[in-house]
Amino acid sequence: MIAYHTLLTPCEGELVEKRSRFLARAVPVEQEAQAREFIAAVRKQDFDARHVAYAYILPDGTARSSDDGEPAGTAGRPILDVLQKRHLQGVLVTVTRWFGGILLGAGGLVRAYSGAASAALANGKPAYVRPLARVTVKLGYGDADRLRLPPHTRVEETLYTEEVTLLLLTPTEMAEELAAQIREQTLGRAVITTEEAGMAPFEEE
Repeated sequence: MIAYHTLLTPCEGELVEKRSRFLARAVPVEQEAQAREFIAAVRKQDFDARHVAYAYILPDGTARSSDDGEPAGTAGRPILDVLQKRHLQGVLVTVTRWFGGILLGAGGLVRAYSGAASAALANGKPAYVRPLARVTVKLGYGDADRLRLPPHTRVEETLYTEEVTLLLLTPTEMAEELAAQIREQTLGRAVITTEEAGMAPFEEE
């Protein structure tokens, strides 16, 4: 399992260059079929546009791009360059262009497509996909009421029986620190177990 930088949620950005409008949409994706489905949806929604260029990099590093009729290397590749410079994976960016009647030239197109992609990503929430640990904590009701968890911890589930059981998710490298904090807050009364829990995105600070 290899950690990587990605987006937490979809985002958009827009710019206008010599009356041509460029609308960029960035979304997290995990599989190629998911990327294709989103691209098709954008083309259907923006049916009146001249071009829908795109680029994506999957979590495994697979990269694809398309100029969608623009001169070769002036649309898809600049979008892909933006993703690579930001070291993003698991992200798709589409840029829809509505032609404004004035030719931009190769340099102008590169700047416009990369600028729109950058504008969208600037509006997004960066995240870091990393290995997770599931920390199970069993403790009394009084200790549960007083427990304060650090911000890098998510409560996956809470079970109330004769005692309280918390199922927590935290980055693997922080699991020992979390367990130590819980033991300190409960004066050692909490029963804690830890196991691997796959990977998931955490918002970057």
